[in-house]
Amino acid sequence: MIRFLGRRFVLLVLELVAVSLGAFLIVHLAPGNPAVLMAGLHPTPAVLRAVTREWGLDKPLTTQYLTYMGQLVHGRLGYSMMDHHSVASLIAAALPVTLTIGAGGTVGTFPTPFHQPPYVTATPAGSAASEMSF
Repeated sequence: MIRFLGRRFVLLVLELVAVSLGAFLIVHLAPGNPAVLMAGLHPTPAVLRAVTREWGLDKPLTTQYLTYMGQLVHGRLGYSMMDHHSVASLIAAALPVTLTIGAGGTVGTFPTPFHQPPYVTATPAGSAASEMSF
């Protein structure tokens, strides 16, 4: 059992690294310069250099990724490039709704007293919800 859990933990860590690497690379492989997005409309070359230096975009990708991972491990999620709010506060604001939806979905899939498969309970609830206008 310990061996199984150890193997699963190693796979979990590898999966988290793969997902974080994918998220990191999507930002860097997108066309354009992220510094232009952060600097605003019509930035001067001096402003672009300052933003590039401030965000560490002038460093090699491996250094940027290791810095990114270090920040994640310490719980520093950074700031949104679009809203200029901390990412942790944005997640905290959305968390109650996310948990409510997750709990509702979980309750909707509980087996009925007739021991029917879970989808028998969830399907009518989903159909009823699709007919509602929000």
